[in-house]
Amino acid sequence: MSSDDTLNKLSRPARRGFLKAGAALGASLGAGAATSGLAQAAEAKHHAMPADPMLAVEPFYGEHQGGIVTPQQAHTYVAAFDLTTTSRDDVINLLRKWTESAARMSQAQPAASLDGTGEDHPAPDSGDALGLGPAGLTVTFGFGPGLFTSQDKDRYGLAHKRPAALVDLPRFNGDQLIAQKTGGDLFVQACAHDA
Repeated sequence: MSSDDTLNKLSRPARRGFLKAGAALGASLGAGAATSGLAQAAEAKHHAMPADPMLAVEPFYGEHQGGIVTPQQAHTYVAAFDLTTTSRDDVINLLRKWTESAARMSQAQPAASLDGTGEDHPAPDSGDALGLGPAGLTVTFGFGPGLFTSQDKDRYGLAHKRPAALVDLPRFNGDQLIAQKTGGDLFVQACAHDA
């Protein structure tokens, strides 16, 4: 037997080995699909849709932020924001207010109390959505690289918290991106069954 014959035997699996590996792969995929199906069924039971989707209420607080494992709603709005403040406290206060407002709105309440407003203090919520159901509203917040660093400098004392996977996406064929309209430090996604 030549060294070429030995190499061919080692590099090419036998048909029986190939079939065994294929069967093992199929069994593990089947088990994974069954487990995934059970998890999805449990999740669907947890997110049972009422007869009127306008009455659907998604919990704001929980293991995941609203909108992460929620069944897809009919409408989505997204926005990205660039922070202009240099104050970490400003960012904390903004995120705190956004969180409180999103939690209230997901329960069909105004973004903020409408009391105590007047000519000098406009209402923090227009009231346009008063009386509407929650419609499965979820508000998901995301952080862009600029929240952690800007021009290779720690921006708000958060650089050490930046996830390693948070990197700029590569350009794709056909991209016609405008630098001033891409990126963002904060991302907000609002989804609901009504627009």
